[in-house]
Amino acid sequence: MTWVDRPHLPGLQTLINTHLEMALPGWALPAEFIAERLDRYPEQFVLDPWVVERRTFFVVDGLQVNAAAHLLRYGDDPEVGADYRNIGDIAWLLFTPGAEEAGMELLAAAREQMRQWGVRLTSAWDFGLPVPLCSGLPDAWPHIRRLFAEGGFTTEAGKEFIFGGDLDTIPHPGPAPVADVMVQCAISGTEATFTLQHGAVTIGECGCVADLTQNGRLPAFAGWGKLEYLNVVEAWRNRGLGRWLVQYAVAWMRDAGCKRIAFSVVPDDDARGAGRFYRRFGWDVRLTLEKGWVDKT
Repeated sequence: MTWVDRPHLPGLQTLINTHLEMALPGWALPAEFIAERLDRYPEQFVLDPWVVERRTFFVVDGLQVNAAAHLLRYGDDPEVGADYRNIGDIAWLLFTPGAEEAGMELLAAAREQMRQWGVRLTSAWDFGLPVPLCSGLPDAWPHIRRLFAEGGFTTEAGKEFIFGGDLDTIPHPGPAPVADVMVQCAISGTEATFTLQHGAVTIGECGCVADLTQNGRLPAFAGWGKLEYLNVVEAWRNRGLGRWLVQYAVAWMRDAGCKRIAFSVVPDDDARGAGRFYRRFGWDVRLTLEKGWVDKT
């Protein structure tokens, strides 16, 4: 169960994309993109340089990959963040529904590798698959969750909600809902920041991305945009300014070719009303990620 060559890359691609289809229909990864990220994950620009060892294990039946897991070990040098020093991470582990024995076999092999590495702690799903917005274990994969929960892993970092929806029904921004407030826009490539200004004072910001394809390398993500952040100064809330700001961002994303949007909301923000706010646009939770899995055995 050691990744020596890559004759089973097509089978691994099928396994990964089958799970992505369960989570967010239409999302998929090209085989070459998957292969490259077994060696390096450049999108994780903070954590990836700290990784000193990587292993990919899989269980096969002929050319069919029934289960696969990607393991990481973080270094123990001073430049590595204190929380990550000498930590092992099961970045992701997948198995075909119904192939529970293969999943158990793989989890046992992962634990043995962690023992050989001598890590001080084993986490899981910290990196996740190399997919935008999907760092964590999605609720769309109950068979994977069951394996980790019954295998002695617990979650310590709570949940994250992935909202999504269409852009075509969102109206264009009208007049300012508050007098003497205007929107300024700064664009850099496929990223834009919209700023609410009251005179010289910034009272809100919204950041968005109009392309999740990574310069065409992820064609299945064409037409998707991402809301990076949204904030309105507390004293200016509940006046329609947040909605107005989002309408500007949506109009820009539509002009850039986006038809759909996805973004994350943490539970604290959801409890403060972020979820209710976004649902007014017709967007809702598409996926719930459980984060911070730790091996307690």
